[in-house]
Amino acid sequence: MSLSDNALPRDLTVSRSDGRRLRVLYYSHSADVSGAEISLLLTVSHMQGEVVDTVLVAPSGEVTDRARNHGIYVVPVRGYRARMSLHPWPLAKGMVGTVRAGIELRRVVRKAAPDIVHANSIRAGLIAVVGVMGRRTQLVWHVRDNLPNNVVGRGIRTVASWRANKVFAISRAIAANFAMGQRLQRKTTVVHNGIDVCEPEGKSIRFHTDLSASRFVLAVVGQIAPWKRQHDAVQAFAAFCEIAPDSELWIVGEPKFRDENIQYANTLETMVQRLGIADRVRFLGFRTDVANVMASIDVLVVPSENEPFGRVVIEAMLAGKPVIGTRGGGIPEIVMDGQTGYLVETGDTAAMVERLRTLHADPLLAKQMGKRGRTRTYQDFSIESKVEQIHGEYRALILSRSQRGL
Repeated sequence: MSLSDNALPRDLTVSRSDGRRLRVLYYSHSADVSGAEISLLLTVSHMQGEVVDTVLVAPSGEVTDRARNHGIYVVPVRGYRARMSLHPWPLAKGMVGTVRAGIELRRVVRKAAPDIVHANSIRAGLIAVVGVMGRRTQLVWHVRDNLPNNVVGRGIRTVASWRANKVFAISRAIAANFAMGQRLQRKTTVVHNGIDVCEPEGKSIRFHTDLSASRFVLAVVGQIAPWKRQHDAVQAFAAFCEIAPDSELWIVGEPKFRDENIQYANTLETMVQRLGIADRVRFLGFRTDVANVMASIDVLVVPSENEPFGRVVIEAMLAGKPVIGTRGGGIPEIVMDGQTGYLVETGDTAAMVERLRTLHADPLLAKQMGKRGRTRTYQDFSIESKVEQIHGEYRALILSRSQRGL
């Protein structure tokens, strides 16, 4: 789908009722929903109000549908998803597609006249560079993924260092990966993902699965992909079954975006069959009721390799569940080892089994860890605190621009 100027909503240009109000245009290059889009929608829905006018620009799909349900003003555009390839032809094709998507975004920017364009990913940031070029609009890149340190990665960092006015990184690990060089480091601020701590508590779905209340349930929740390493959880669970025959593993999520993810999902199912644990492993697919899933389990396992943040970690902690996660990426910034859960080395399934054994044998310890995790989530990861931090950064950007006379 392509938008002409005439197709843009007329009321997009409605003037602000108060000179102190900011208009922020949020841009998502993806129509699909994953952790990044959930965080974006939660931020925008809590940001809109008396001091900020918000507009969401994204391809038509699940993101725009959910946004409308949140009462967010939406402008649909054509989607574009470029692969970060080193091969000349895909690289050239990706650059052309990025420029075309940026020109389309530019039409919306011209009509909306936002103070700030907030791009929700690295790819969205590259597209938004074209969208704001030559305008007074400030550009924020929200970096949510690790970037390789190859020629493409270095090129992207160079673009960000010169064209982004501000970079938000979802963890210190992501900031260290992305912000190489003093210029980019000065622009980068860590803004952890937030969660709505005021949402109603989830309700157990055990009765839907014919599962007894005494069954010990561990779960892996998230997109099915090789780097998420769900196979480590399966391997650990196969050994844990011998210790705790009353246990069950839930794999929640679906493969998205790439063919290799679909192949990996098939490999997981084959692995479960080969290990003889098919009757104790449930593939629940994509769920919109993650809070209900968290309310139903005993432990969340996050075996990912360099998880950028781990939104499911704070979702489990909010539900009062202990978390066993890997030491890589942003997880150590959330899980307090021995306090709200345990940290293990990536791929160390034996350590996972030992931690599961401890929590299974001591329900009181698991409950205490869950309680501390819930308290930590309220104190450090509420969406209100994150929106306040982001709004403060917006104001600082506009003040800086005014002081420079731009």
